[in-house]
Amino acid sequence: MEGEDDATDPQIFPPEEEEENEEHQLSYKKIKKEALAPVFGSEGAVGADLHSAEECVVPAKGKYLVSTGLQIALPKGYYGRIAPRPGFASKNFVDVSADISVGDRIAQLVCTSPKLVEVTNLDENDDEDEMLVLIA
Repeated sequence: MEGEDDATDPQIFPPEEEEENEEHQLSYKKIKKEALAPVFGSEGAVGADLHSAEECVVPAKGKYLVSTGLQIALPKGYYGRIAPRPGFASKNFVDVSADISVGDRIAQLVCTSPKLVEVTNLDENDDEDEMLVLIA
């Protein structure tokens, strides 16, 4: 079936999530030949790495909107955020300019639309060191 291989490609969506619910797909289109597919850099990553599709220079103490060469179709009811890649902004927001090359990881795309479920106990198998529990 067409596109079947894409459904299990970890660069497009983590397979364990895809198997649970097909509605968690995020469609994208490359609009520049230099564009690279969003990539989950490690197992369990929340954000997909986005890459630069252009050579540019961010001026000292300045800002520049770097093209990823992608169009993304965010499904209705989902929240999407493009966040600076961890470490990139803090390492490069300095008194000198920063060179960006095609293919550099520049940001992360984080999308969510959680299903809220009330439970009486949290999963006892979860590692408490990896869990964030908010008590209000």
